[in-house]
This record gives sequence, C-alpha cells and structure tokens, in this order.
Amino acid sequence: MKVRPYQGTDLSGLVALWNEAFRGRYEFIPRTEARLRKSLEGASIALLAVDDEDNPIGLVFLRREWYGEELVLVVRSGPRRWEVEEELLHAVEPYAQTGELVVLVDAENSKRVSLVSAHGYRDDGSLYHMLFELTRPCPEVRAPPGYFLRNLKSEEEEKFVRMVNAAYGGERLQPGVLARWREEAPPFQPGWVQVAEHRGELVAAVVARPDIEFNRHYRARRGYLGPAATLVDHRGRGLAKALTVRALIFLKSKGYESASLYTWSGNTAAVAAVRGLGFRTAHEWKILRKRLRDCRNYERQS
Repeated sequence: MKVRPYQGTDLSGLVALWNEAFRGRYEFIPRTEARLRKSLEGASIALLAVDDEDNPIGLVFLRREWYGEELVLVVRSGPRRWEVEEELLHAVEPYAQTGELVVLVDAENSKRVSLVSAHGYRDDGSLYHMLFELTRPCPEVRAPPGYFLRNLKSEEEEKFVRMVNAAYGGERLQPGVLARWREEAPPFQPGWVQVAEHRGELVAAVVARPDIEFNRHYRARRGYLGPAATLVDHRGRGLAKALTVRALIFLKSKGYESASLYTWSGNTAAVAAVRGLGFRTAHEWKILRKRLRDCRNYERQS
C-alpha cells in the first residue's frame, strides 16, 4: 500500500469505491462520476491509498463547510481497513488550512466513533438532519411589528448577497448565486427566497430549494431550507422562525410533501425553534473535532 495524490484518471475507480463504502447508509444516493468530480474539485487536497497494482483502496480529502474544515474518509471494507484509514489520516492532516479538522460520523455507529476518537478527535456536538411533513398544517407565526416579509426579487441579488455575508461575518455567497441555484435545482427562482424587510432594507432571509438529488433517486417531493441569515441588530425578534414558516407554506403551495434542514446541536436556540415548529430529527451525525499543532498551511499558534 502507498499513498499518493488523486489524479483525474482515478475517478471511475473512486466512484465504485465510494458507492461500496456508503451503500446502506442513511439516505444513500449512488455517486456518479460527475457528482464525485465536483466534490473533489472543491477539495483543497485529495489523497489516495492504492494497492500494489495502483487500484484505489481508500480516499481522503479536505473541504470547507460551515461547521469547519471537514475531513472526508472513504475506505474499502476488509481486515486492513483501520490500517488504511490511519495511514490516510496521518497523510492528510498536515495539509489542513486551518488549525483544526472535523470528521462527521453516524451517531449510532459507536465503533466508528471510538476509532476516530482514538486518533485524537473529540466530541463537539452533533449535526441534525430535521424534517417537517408538509401534509400536516403549518404553524402560524407573524412577523414582528415594523418588519415586512416577502419573496426576493431578481433585481435584489446584490443586496441579498451583501446582507447574507454581513449576517455570517464572511463571504458566504458570491454574485451569480441565484443563477447557479436556478441551474442546479430547477424550478428554483429568486422568489423561492423569503426575506424580511425593515425600513426598506433586507435584514433576514431563508432560502428554499428543491432537494433535487433526493427527489430524483427516491421519487420524492421534498424541499430543502438553507440556514437562516439575520443581521446582528435584528436578531432575537423571531424573524428566522417567521421566515421558516413562510418558506414551509411556499413549498407546500408548490406541491412538496416535506421539507428538510440541517442544524447544529450547539445552536440550542435554533434547535429549539425548529423543533417548536414541528420539525423532527431524522438523523444525527457526531461532530468529532481535532486541534492540530503542526500544519503546513496555517499559522502556528504559540
């Protein structure tokens, strides 16, 4: 076994490896070459473990997610699995671009949690996938006084992007995002974005989109809600909750049967709010985080 960088010619073998490793997992959707290529193109580094004939037996790559710099590890089942995983973990950690890495593990897979923890990764809460069945009545939540809730207009993209980035304190979205969402998830249009306006300014938003890959594979009608974005001065007024309800009603009007979103256990207010609206936890991943002392690409801490 040896570890080497990923090359484009490895893609077809990696698709088979990925689907073999993840088959049977929660809401498994087989990876295509196009989908896996897109994931790897967005990675800062991708390494392979290969056998003596240069066939891939393991893959690891790093990518940026809202919960941190994530390490994705995919290894073929077999007696040497943990040996391969350990080799890939050691090989990729020096390429981290931040001072820590995150691994997501199915919460019910206690053995896997223990194995990753043995490599120095510590419990940092959970990521929840939450569902709302749109066959049930949507809750009633009104906008607070002084705020007007409506659909985003196509000519407001610049204001929308600026507001979301200000709410998150960094570049969360880039110009052209509405066209990209429209291409990725038809029939999405700017009107699928629910916004709150205060004195003529956008101050909060919730984005609804079709859950394209899930719907195609499972022949379902499910929508997806992105995280709520609210400017700091307008938080604590119930805008996220009101916009979420408005998004649910919108999806229901389009014939969708359910809506999903993701939230972090550490954001207790958000978890309580969506559960209060009637969302249920469909799945839980443990977030395992490791602080790194020596990486090539981040400024070392004294």
